[in-house]
Formats: sequence, C-alpha cells, structure tokens
Amino acid sequence: MCVRSWLPAPPVEALTVWGTGTPMRDFIHIEDCVGGVMTTIDQIDDGGAVNLSTGILTSLSILRNSLLAPNSAFQPRNSVIESSS
Repeated sequence: MCVRSWLPAPPVEALTVWGTGTPMRDFIHIEDCVGGVMTTIDQIDDGGAVNLSTGILTSLSILRNSLLAPNSAFQPRNSVIESSS
C-alpha cells in the first residue's frame, strides 16, 4: 500500500480511515522495494513472482495515529474513522 496516496497536497481538511481501522498491512519503503528487486533480478530467470515485505504488520489505525502524531509534518484539521456497516 502506498502511504503517499494518503497524503494529499496541503491544505488538508481531514484524514478518513474507512471501516474499523483494524485491518493489518505490511508497509515497505519504495527504496527498500527497489533494493529488493535489484538484489533478486539476476537470480530469477523463470518469471517467478517475488514477494517483498518487512514482515511487520501495522493496523490502519496505528498508521493513522502515527501520521497524526504531534511531531508529524502531516496535520489535517480533523480525523475520522468511518464505520462501514
């Protein structure tokens, strides 16, 4: 998942997380992803898939809270978790 898609250009009115915020995702920095591809590109010659991850699951609520932390550069006016029922 690309966190950049959550960071719209300022000014930001709100950050909305749809659902409960409990789904877990494995986030990986693009530089780590490129490094992994470059490391394996010459080792896979059969067209097989490569699964790159950090192995660290993070809930969307925890990600949201990290983005909204006081020392974060991302500061929307409000934040909402929308329950999809």
